[in-house]
Amino acid sequence: MRTQLKTISGRTFSVAPNLSKRTFTIYTEFAKYRTVQLTKEEFNDSLHNTGKDWQNFLLGQDYYKVN
Repeated sequence: MRTQLKTISGRTFSVAPNLSKRTFTIYTEFAKYRTVQLTKEEFNDSLHNTGKDWQNFLLGQDYYKVN
């Protein structure tokens, strides 16, 4: 199930968790990204991320682009 999120600047994200693999797929206006496998604690914490949290996450390097 995808969750629609929006940052204060108006950027929109759609985020879909994969519970069995402990990853997230992040859909932006232009691309699709997937997180590396997270620990149980990281994954559970990330279930409550805001749009701003995901925007900041994409500034790091714990993800890869999905074609």
